[in-house]
Amino acid sequence: MPENEFFNPSSFFTPLPFWFWNDALTKDEIKRQILDFNQKGVNGFIIHPRIGIPKDIEYMSERFLDLVKFAVETAAQNGMLVVLYDEAMYPSGSAHGMVVKHNSDFASKGLTTTSSPKHGDKIVCKINNTYYVQRYSGGVVRGIHFGEDDGEKDAPKSADLLNPQAMETFIKYTHEKYYSYMGEYFATTIIGMFTDEPSVLGRCAAPNMIPWTDGFMEHYKKFGGCYDDLPHLFDKDPKSAQIKQKYKKAVSALLAKTYYEPISKWCKDHCIALMGHPEKSVDIGAEKYFHVPGQDLVWCGIFPGTPSALHGDNSAMGKCSSDAARHSMKRRNSNECFGACNKNRLPWNFSADDMKWYMDWLFVRGVNMLIPHAFYYSVNDGRAYERPPDVGPNNIWWDDYKQISDYIKRNCALMTDSVNVTDIAVLCTGETMPTDMLSALYENQIEFNYLQDVSVKSENIENGRIKIASQTYNVVVLDKNVKYSPDTLRLLKKYGVRTVYGIDGILKSKKDLFLKPACKDIRISHVVKSGLDFYLVVNEGEDAYSGSLQVNAVGNATLWNAWNGTIEDACIEQSDKSGMRISLCLNRRESVIICVDTAKEPVLRPCVKYEKEKTVYLFRYDGKETLNFKQSFNCPNVAFDKAVLSADDANELFICRINGHRSVKMWKPYDIDITKYLKHGINEIEIEVVPNLVNKYSGTSFKQGILGDVKIDFFKAVK
Repeated sequence: MPENEFFNPSSFFTPLPFWFWNDALTKDEIKRQILDFNQKGVNGFIIHPRIGIPKDIEYMSERFLDLVKFAVETAAQNGMLVVLYDEAMYPSGSAHGMVVKHNSDFASKGLTTTSSPKHGDKIVCKINNTYYVQRYSGGVVRGIHFGEDDGEKDAPKSADLLNPQAMETFIKYTHEKYYSYMGEYFATTIIGMFTDEPSVLGRCAAPNMIPWTDGFMEHYKKFGGCYDDLPHLFDKDPKSAQIKQKYKKAVSALLAKTYYEPISKWCKDHCIALMGHPEKSVDIGAEKYFHVPGQDLVWCGIFPGTPSALHGDNSAMGKCSSDAARHSMKRRNSNECFGACNKNRLPWNFSADDMKWYMDWLFVRGVNMLIPHAFYYSVNDGRAYERPPDVGPNNIWWDDYKQISDYIKRNCALMTDSVNVTDIAVLCTGETMPTDMLSALYENQIEFNYLQDVSVKSENIENGRIKIASQTYNVVVLDKNVKYSPDTLRLLKKYGVRTVYGIDGILKSKKDLFLKPACKDIRISHVVKSGLDFYLVVNEGEDAYSGSLQVNAVGNATLWNAWNGTIEDACIEQSDKSGMRISLCLNRRESVIICVDTAKEPVLRPCVKYEKEKTVYLFRYDGKETLNFKQSFNCPNVAFDKAVLSADDANELFICRINGHRSVKMWKPYDIDITKYLKHGINEIEIEVVPNLVNKYSGTSFKQGILGDVKIDFFKAVK
C-alpha cells in the first residue's frame, strides 16, 4: 500500500452503512442526509427499507421507487456508491409477502412430527406411531410498516426459498423491478444487491419444524439419506450428528440451486455484485455465490472481554468471509456489523470504545468492507428502539465520523489486493467450521485460513503442498468431530499433504513471528501488498502491552497509525539475516500497522524512553457530574520533550481544546499528546465530555462526564 494511499484513503474503501428508511420520506431530507454522509467520508450507502415507513409508501410502488431513484441520482451527482436491498425488511426472499400473495402455495414449508395428521398435511412417511408430515411453516418476515413485525397480525408471509418457481417470482418483484426503474445506474453508481440471511422456514415458524419442501425426500436420497434418518433429525442424541450434517448438506445444496445460483447469475448478468450474507456464521459453502462474500456481526454474538471472541460458531464469521474471498479470488468481503450491540441489552448502550474493538476484530481477520448497522433516517416516535443503536448521524461521535471513516478505509485498503502469509489451512465443510480448538492459534499469533474440503482438487496439489489462488499451504489441520468429504481426505493422503488432527504439533513448531513477552490478547495478521510486508497488530485485551515483536522479514520498518493517519520510524532492537526484533507498545484496544520494506536496509533505532518531570492537575473530580470546564493554564517552567493531557475516566467522548486546537479521544486511556499545541506562558484549555446516550434512551442513571482527575504530565526523554 503506497504511503499516499494511506494518507489519503480512497472512497472505494468507504463504509457502506445500512441506511434505515424508517419514516415519512421526502426528497429534501434524503438529499440533506446523503450530502451529510459524504462530508463525513461516508461515500456510499445501502438503502434499507425498515419499520416506520408509512403505509402510503408501499414497497416497490411507483412512489417508493421514485424516492429510491432520487437517492441514486443524488449519489451519482456526488460520486457516491449505492447498494440496493432486496427485501422489506428481512429475511430476504419474500418481497414483503408479495411472493406468497402471488401464489399461496409459495409459502415456506417444513417437516414436523405428529401422531395425528391435520387437514392439508402431506405425509412423508410413518415410522412406528409417528407421522412425518410436510406443512406450511407459518414463518414470516419483518415488514416495513407498523403492525408488520414479529408476532403482529400483518407480518408478511415468508416464501418457500427451496421452490424455484417461488424464487423466480421473488426476482421478478424485486430485482427486475429495480432494474426497470434505474437500470442506467447499474454498474456505475449502483454496485450491488444485498440479500440478507435467507431463512428457509422464515421467522416465528412453528416449533419442532425443520426445512423441507415438495420433493425434498428424493433430493435428500441423492446425499445418502433415507426415511430411517428422519427420527434422528429431530432428536438430540450426539450420535445423530453425522446424519444431521448429511441433511444440512442436502438443504444447503438445494438452497444454492433455487436461491443463490439464480440471484448470483442475475446480478452478474446485470453487472452488479451479489452482496449480503447467509443465515449462519459458518455457512462458508454459500459464500461462493456472493461476489462479495459477507457475514453479520449482530446481537452481541461476539462481545469484548468474553470467550465469544474466540469460541463458538460466531467466532468464525470474520475469517469465514475473508477466507472464502481469498480462495475464490474475490477482492472484497464484508461484514454487517454493530447491529443491536448493546451492553447489558440496554438500548443505545454501545460505545465508540466497543465499536473500535469490533472494527479491529474484523480487520485483523481479513474483512475489508464494513457495513455499519445502521444509520437511521429518523429516531422519532419510538424508531430509536428498533434494533438500536444508530451508529452514525444520530450518535455522539457523528461530528468526528470522518476520522472513523478514514480509519475504516485505511484498514480495508490494507486487506484488499494483499496476500495473507500463512502455510496452515484448517479444513472445514460448507456448513461446519472448527472454532474452539483454534483459540490457541489466535493467542499465539499463528495465522491460518479456513479451507473448504470440496475446494481441494488434485490440480491444486504439488509436491505435498496445496496451492489455491495466491495461497500455499504446507499443513492441513483436521477436526475429528467434523465429517469431511471422503474424496478430499483420499486426495490429501494420495498426494502426501501433511495432515494433523488438532493443533498441538503446530503450537510446538518454530514460529515465523512471536512476541516477547508472550501475550494471549494480541492478534496479528501478516500480509504482503505492493511488495511490502505489513503486520496488522491488534490488542483485543484490556491491558496495555509493552515488549517486542520478532518477524522474519528484514528491512526498513515503520509504524503506520491508521487512526491518526501518521507514519513514523519503528524502533528496531535487533536485526540479522533471519529476522528483526521490533519494539511494540500497545494500549488497550489499540492497533498499529508495522510496515517492513525488504528492499531497504534495516536501521537499528533504540526505543525512546521518557521520565516524568512534573504533573499539573487541572481538575479534581469531586463525585459530581461535570461535562466541561474551561481555564487558563500557565505552562510550568520545566524542560520537557513531551506533554500528555489525560483524564482518569470519562463517559464517553473526551474532547480537549488547547489554544484552539481540538483533539478527541473516544476510549480509554483518555490521554492526548498536546506537546505541539502548548506554548510558554498562558495557555487556554477547554475540556468537554459528550456523554453516552444510554441514559437518554434507556432510562438509566449511569454517571456521565468527567469521572476522574484531569492532569498534564510533562516528560523528559532519556537515553
